[in-house]
Amino acid sequence: MNVFPYENLSDEEFENLVIRICKEILGIGSKTFSVGKDGAKDSWFTRKARYFPSLNQPWEGTFNIQAKHTQVYNASCSDNDFSVNKTGILAREIDRLKEVKLTTPFNNYLIFTNRKLSGGTHPVIVKMLQHGIGIKNAEIIGREDIDTYLNDYPHIADQFGLYKFVSPLRFYEKELRDVIIVFSEQSKNISNVASDYIKSYDMIDKERKNELNNFTKKLDLTKDSHNLGKTTLIAVIDFMLLKQLNDDHIFKKYQDKFSGYIFYLEILLNTGEYLTIKRAIDTPTKISFKLTKVSSNLLDEKVWDHSNLPFEKAETILNEYLSFDVLKRWNYRKSVTYFLRSQKDYNDVFQLSKFTKGKDVDWKPFMFDLLGFDGNLLTEKYDTDGKISEQKTFINSLKNKFAVDTEEVDKIKGAIDLKRAEQKELQEQIDNFNFYQQERKLNKELVEDVERQIAELNSIEYNTEFDLDKL
Repeated sequence: MNVFPYENLSDEEFENLVIRICKEILGIGSKTFSVGKDGAKDSWFTRKARYFPSLNQPWEGTFNIQAKHTQVYNASCSDNDFSVNKTGILAREIDRLKEVKLTTPFNNYLIFTNRKLSGGTHPVIVKMLQHGIGIKNAEIIGREDIDTYLNDYPHIADQFGLYKFVSPLRFYEKELRDVIIVFSEQSKNISNVASDYIKSYDMIDKERKNELNNFTKKLDLTKDSHNLGKTTLIAVIDFMLLKQLNDDHIFKKYQDKFSGYIFYLEILLNTGEYLTIKRAIDTPTKISFKLTKVSSNLLDEKVWDHSNLPFEKAETILNEYLSFDVLKRWNYRKSVTYFLRSQKDYNDVFQLSKFTKGKDVDWKPFMFDLLGFDGNLLTEKYDTDGKISEQKTFINSLKNKFAVDTEEVDKIKGAIDLKRAEQKELQEQIDNFNFYQQERKLNKELVEDVERQIAELNSIEYNTEFDLDKL
């Protein structure tokens, strides 16, 4: 089912879209939106509906119809500003409609919005409208139901040019956040259930397992859907889409049985033309192509648009024929095997078996691009990781070469720091050494010593003279 981006419409375009839908489900008498006395826009329909809410029990009477458009992608009817807050959009409309009902009675109310409407939110809002307005027949129609109407009435979508806006399925931050929150809230319950399951899990033997899975001991095509050649068919299709052969491929393992065979594959292109690919088992690297306006049997064709092209050239040309422009950085071969899965490729949704022995850079950037993110970021991340790994390897090689480990380096650095501290201390002592003061000190000490000796000699002389006088 197509999912249309209504946020690309203006408010007036969305209102006109709602009226076209109402003309289909209610009747041709659905009125264009007009501004009322209160300044708000309403549409009206009076009569029995064609088939709303159903063909067997259609509503009847006077319908008040409203359209609430937002240009915010991923907006929801459960957002606070729409249905939760007392000052939200619905609360204000209910108050307004009470006044409208006094002057222009109605017994049916429809509100269309391009917001997402979940199954849990829908009955809550319907009840809110019924009680608030005071009528039994009230309904809110979210973007999911509008999508359904436009798929039922494709001429309406075509009239408003909505098909040109159709885009592939994308996951957005809010949706991922909601999933994470639910898992977080239920993690304990999940853990308990898993624990109980593991405790009660019993291994069964192979025969019992085959019996439970309806496997028959002897191949019976009326009862057994296995061993029919599905994996082989996938291998043949992949071969025709230019898969390179390895030793495990059926055409390699049983090359003697397939020798001489030539395979043809016809593809209906988006242009409406038909492309036939020719590839032989004996010369698998030589590929031929032919483009035709109608489906054709070219088993005996002698003239080809491209004949016996080398493998790499053939892959480039096939990529051009297929116009694989969804992911600009990748050709069709990168994604085709996600749609041609063998049994072992179902073990992991994202990582195919061929990538289990390789590196994450071989497939994760592609998957990142496919999910709507920027795969270049992952590629740069893995390139950076590779450079870091190379630098670590280089450092380890130097360590091994010079036999110097980290602890020894730290010891050497510590010893150098100690010697530098000693050098600094000696330098400061030399810088602080003063010869003038030392000389003055020595002179002073010398003078004092001489004066002391003179005093001692004078004393001896005096005593000697005194003794001589006495004699």
